Amino acid sequence: MAETLDYTERRMRAAIATIPNGTWTGEAWIDADVRGDIPLKVVATVTVADGAMVLDFTGTAPEVHSMFNSSKSSSIAAAISAVRCLLADKDIPANDACNRLIDIRLPEGTIVNPMPGRPVRARIAVSYRVLDAIHEALGKAIPDRVPAQGFNSTTGLYLVQERPNGGTRIYADVLGGGYGGAPGYDGAHALAGVLSSSRNTPIESIEQIHPHIRMLRYGLVPNSGGAGEWRGGLGFTRAIQVLEDNVVLSYYSEHFLYPARGRMGGADGALASLKVIRGKDVIDLPTTAVMTLQKGDIVQLTVGGGAGWGDPAKRPVELVERDLEQGLITAEFATRHYPQAFKPALVA
Repeated sequence: MAETLDYTERRMRAAIATIPNGTWTGEAWIDADVRGDIPLKVVATVTVADGAMVLDFTGTAPEVHSMFNSSKSSSIAAAISAVRCLLADKDIPANDACNRLIDIRLPEGTIVNPMPGRPVRARIAVSYRVLDAIHEALGKAIPDRVPAQGFNSTTGLYLVQERPNGGTRIYADVLGGGYGGAPGYDGAHALAGVLSSSRNTPIESIEQIHPHIRMLRYGLVPNSGGAGEWRGGLGFTRAIQVLEDNVVLSYYSEHFLYPARGRMGGADGALASLKVIRGKDVIDLPTTAVMTLQKGDIVQLTVGGGAGWGDPAKRPVELVERDLEQGLITAEFATRHYPQAFKPALVA
């Protein structure tokens, strides 16, 4: 076992050594705390020296009173994942020796390492910014190996009904978004984020279990992935109608204000949104909210797409045409972002 660990460490050192020695800093933000409108910043300073790495999060925003704090364990997991997914050696054995060469420094009392007692229910939002900030830093050192940002967030959506005769119905779902493009491939559509493992529940199962709601619409959102030589994956939209009274909407999400960022000239992904449609009225809600609904209300959630990687003008014409044929982008989007592919026939 000792030799297995030492072997893993040697391979990990060799993989990290493919990154140039140096120090780089990256930043990433979540939209805001529940009780404010100021974005919360995660700062990662990455130092690489002879096959070892220091990840220092000094400068990150202080802990908050809401549930967006990332527990220390989640921050560590996000940081290690951010590094491992960029290393060329994908077959390094998974054991604790992978961590020997990565020194992770998480200041206490910050949103990446809160003091005991702080809520951490929606920690994954900040955990994703740990990953994004590390990638932003390493994108300055190894730009051809770092993907564009994905939607990289979790949306927790809850429709809760306290029944008059007792008991509670709770529709709860955890939803992802589009992945970022990267050198050599487009971002994937509408998946759980890279730090998550939540399943895509069939809408038929949702309606069978929760008679107080009906799923009216569920589909990909055209144009939501950022344009690029390699485009971002699409986000999706859901429209859920409330069939009974006494239903409360509660949710948290991300990227309502700040989109997934493109890399190497790629365009940003589309923003997310949540609306409640009540008759002829449309009520726009912020990143996080609680609202009592009325029978007949429609909750329309849209999650954003991943960002694009590389100059859109370099995207092969046949890939632009394929995206048009599949309905992933519109003709207007193609003519705006991919002039090399514009032909009158495409908009006929």
